[in-house]
Amino acid sequence: MRKFYLIILLLHFGFLILFSEYNNRLGVHLLYCDPGDDLGRIEQVISKAKGIKAGWVRMGFIWAIANPYEGKYDFEFYDWFFKRLKEEGLSILVSFAFTPHWCSSFEDSEEYYLYPPTADEITEGRNGYFYLYEIAKKISERYKNIVNYWEFWNEPDMEYFLKDSNGNGTSADEYSKMLAFFYKGIKDGNGRAKVLIGGLAQGFYEHSCDNDYLMKLYTDKKYPALKYYDIHNIHTNFKSLKDIKRQIELNKNIMRKFNSLKEIWITETSYSPVARFQNLENYKGGENGFNQYVFDSLVFELLNIKGVVFWTPLNDYNYDYPEDNPYKYNGLFSFNLKGKEASRIFKIISLFFKRKLSFF
Repeated sequence: MRKFYLIILLLHFGFLILFSEYNNRLGVHLLYCDPGDDLGRIEQVISKAKGIKAGWVRMGFIWAIANPYEGKYDFEFYDWFFKRLKEEGLSILVSFAFTPHWCSSFEDSEEYYLYPPTADEITEGRNGYFYLYEIAKKISERYKNIVNYWEFWNEPDMEYFLKDSNGNGTSADEYSKMLAFFYKGIKDGNGRAKVLIGGLAQGFYEHSCDNDYLMKLYTDKKYPALKYYDIHNIHTNFKSLKDIKRQIELNKNIMRKFNSLKEIWITETSYSPVARFQNLENYKGGENGFNQYVFDSLVFELLNIKGVVFWTPLNDYNYDYPEDNPYKYNGLFSFNLKGKEASRIFKIISLFFKRKLSFF
């Protein structure tokens, strides 16, 4: 199977490498790289990402931690981390999410961080959306020489990541408004920066996923989402190649209906090496099925979009993470950062798709 794909690559798709906007279109999603985490381990994580020739890293920026109180900011960790990533030559995609307690629309909820900011006045006519704009502007301006790609939220179409605050049965209207304020802040801080819509899960078979979400975002009367982001973004976790193709075409067709065809990125691709979680017929058998999926999915996606593709995660989750979570062992490395066969597969693909190595 791998030899077949490589032949197809060599014969038909070299031009995608040569004419791509990006020198390297393959990235990894970093875990356990947040404020308070061990800096020595984070240095090792950076080294592993660089070692497998990832061109990009996707990392979280937690609003609730960086802005714990009104008017109080703590950027010390992000200052250090962004600087280290830049020093190592890694391009950065920052995924911004999670509302602080003090400006959440449901501040008394244990899951306050999953709710949109409050539309009510907090102080001097300023509400939670104003403060969302304010921090977006601050970080965009602060890191304008390091970070130029900002993803707003993660899988907002999943109720697990963004909750409906006004009781109308969807968070799409809240997300559209949030996206508009975030976009304006990022652009006011750095006019060269690009905003990605939060990666849409679009789980065709998941009841918790709102599969009409994108249409709701585009048809929002006050804040039509198409105006407020630059790069489209989807997640393809545990999907067959057929369903990945279907998902890409679905998004393109919806964009075409609105006379737009934004560049598509895939900021999460994932699968499990654990046999009981392997839901795809062609990718069973434990590690062998996992390795084949890493190869097939990444190559397939790189050939079917022009943007960047990320494997999630770089390394496994820690020992305390529930064993019944299908994402626990999906890393290219173990939790202890020991390389799996999948890390070598990733490196081969990354080297092939690096534009500077193209001979076409």
